[in-house]
Amino acid sequence: MRRYLTVYAAILAGLALLILLPIEAASRYLQAMGELTETEVVAYQLQQDRLCLFSSALHQDNYAYKLALYEAVRPDVVALGSSRVMQFRGDMFHPSFVNMGGAFTSVAEGEALVKRMLARHRPKVVLLGVDFWWFNPKRAQSGRSAPKSPVAAAHSPLAGMLSTAGWLLNGKISPREIWATLSQRSDGGNCHLGVRARHVIEGFAADGSYYYGGTATALIPSPDRGFADTLNRIATGSRRFNYGAVADAGQLEAFFRVLRTIEQAGVQVVMFYPPLAAEPNRAMSRQGENYGYIADLKQRLRSAGVTVHDFQDGTALGSGDCEFIDGFHGGDVTFARLLAQLPEAAPYVDRDRLAAYLATPGLAMASKHRLTVRQPEADFLGLGCRKGQPSAD
Repeated sequence: MRRYLTVYAAILAGLALLILLPIEAASRYLQAMGELTETEVVAYQLQQDRLCLFSSALHQDNYAYKLALYEAVRPDVVALGSSRVMQFRGDMFHPSFVNMGGAFTSVAEGEALVKRMLARHRPKVVLLGVDFWWFNPKRAQSGRSAPKSPVAAAHSPLAGMLSTAGWLLNGKISPREIWATLSQRSDGGNCHLGVRARHVIEGFAADGSYYYGGTATALIPSPDRGFADTLNRIATGSRRFNYGAVADAGQLEAFFRVLRTIEQAGVQVVMFYPPLAAEPNRAMSRQGENYGYIADLKQRLRSAGVTVHDFQDGTALGSGDCEFIDGFHGGDVTFARLLAQLPEAAPYVDRDRLAAYLATPGLAMASKHRLTVRQPEADFLGLGCRKGQPSAD
């Protein structure tokens, strides 16, 4: 009997090892790759004197990350909006700056975000990029008043092991990579945080702005080559580019509440419509009344005495298609051009740095040289763009 118990105990111990060893290995691998909580990421990034990007493949909550960054920095200048404002860079400004782009993806989400921000700190000025689709009457509007809740669950050892196993099975990572990561005693010059940041050199910098390193250098394929994806959205009236006749009255009312909240806190707000690349903008114009709600939105805001600088047509900024990340995300140079044409922002702008960006026309990521990837920017959109080396330092 004792022998059977010994064998049984040995089997249980073996099974436990089979379960615990992969969990422990996955946990150490994810830790080494910088798959940390948002507050841990922010603390690490702000301690570095080099560019360390963050992009998690395990749990990416832009809302929570940007709030943690905002609270840590307590900036004078803030960029607010969706991912379309994420190319404002901290070195474009001489006061402290945080880019909150990606945490204000609808009016409802923005309203909750602004309240949480102002309860922590009041900046001097907010640069707010207004997306027309926030006011589309046919598009479902979503929002939340707090970061996602399952942060701890996403970082649990079991969840980490299952995620790592999934990446192994679909070929996104290899056993050799896991072994190399676990046996490496330093970051090898790569301080980026998160599996995705390490793999494709894309993610958020310590100022909250976003770097498209892998896309710009063609390390990964562009999802909008030739603007095909954006043009398809416009042709079918889908995925943010839904059709509509008039602006949604409820969203406008909520937007006015957001503006009142910011202004009553004594914070200056400067608004603009982020730019589209030339061909997508022309394609929208050809749709005529299908996008009637955009003209209605602009007219109603003007009638209410709300000033929104209209940069929807990127060519009006002097920005060509080669300076775009995709059909509706302008790059570094595009946003330097935009910032130069915002008179209210002039007191906060570093003119010398802005001039350095403007001296690199045709590039989507003029500050690419600061990344560990050293390849030159490619014609990643397949538009026949001739890309030179960036000179902005």
